[in-house]
Amino acid sequence: MFDRINANLGLSSAEFGLGAGLFFAGYLLAELPSNLMMLRFGSRLWLGRIMACANSLRIYISSTGASYPARHARSSRPIATAKNGRRSKGVIKRV
Repeated sequence: MFDRINANLGLSSAEFGLGAGLFFAGYLLAELPSNLMMLRFGSRLWLGRIMACANSLRIYISSTGASYPARHARSSRPIATAKNGRRSKGVIKRV
């Protein structure tokens, strides 16, 4: 699978590995402080902040006129809905 990705991107295996390693290092540097702040402020407040930031980013992307990112952001979010259309706990439906 990664051979096709490397061929499409024009990367060697070493370059792909370097990119994956840098991504992991950046993710670790961002995730560790985030989890420490979640412990300090509480999960409700911190997850609410994450949701607010993600939704404001989606609103910004959809208002810029970029059709593909806006369409992808709208269609990739999980929505908890029951059969009657109301939000309910425990039922997650991909739209």
